[in-house]
Amino acid sequence: MQKRKAHPLPIIADELYDDEVLHWQGQPSPRSALFRVQWGSVIMGLAVMAFAIFFLVMSQNAFNQTSFTGRSVGPPTAFRLFFLAIPGVICLTGLWQAAAPIRQAFTATRTYYALTNKRAIVIMQTASKQVRSYYDEHINRIQTRSYGDGSGDVIFSTHLEDRTVYRNKRSYTQTVTVQDGFFGIRDAREVEDLLTQIFIEQKPPNAETAQ
Repeated sequence: MQKRKAHPLPIIADELYDDEVLHWQGQPSPRSALFRVQWGSVIMGLAVMAFAIFFLVMSQNAFNQTSFTGRSVGPPTAFRLFFLAIPGVICLTGLWQAAAPIRQAFTATRTYYALTNKRAIVIMQTASKQVRSYYDEHINRIQTRSYGDGSGDVIFSTHLEDRTVYRNKRSYTQTVTVQDGFFGIRDAREVEDLLTQIFIEQKPPNAETAQ
């Protein structure tokens, strides 16, 4: 892909500096988000929902039993509400987990990518606006992976991040490697070439050894 000037979208134009030239802009394909979903977690969420609904129905059926005289033998109303609240919270937790594909697809529609002569930009406009910039010193080892729908990911940076992991009823901090890049874009190979032109080929020969 040859370098070219692009007319920026308003959300991207607001972030550009006066001396910055926009060469490419894009968004992730909502469909491509399905390739990055952890489906095991989705299945677990559906299982949790099914259990919560089953428990709710069984408990309410038990509470609605009547005696031979026609009077209800169920527990007091407060006790019934308690047994409604607990499975209700569990069901909502499972629903949130199972809805990961929908949430990721929505996030894709609110994510914007841009590539300029100075940096790569990732903008996320959800509850709040988040802008991440990657300059020359951040971009290294550019790689691309493709998906079945023609979209792909362009990975241009990695960083270490501490995350809390819950296992066997205990929590601990684990350091993981996180990939940064443009995910689920249609013209992944072309963007890879453009990144290489801007940030790799223009580096001085001793730039990497000097760092």
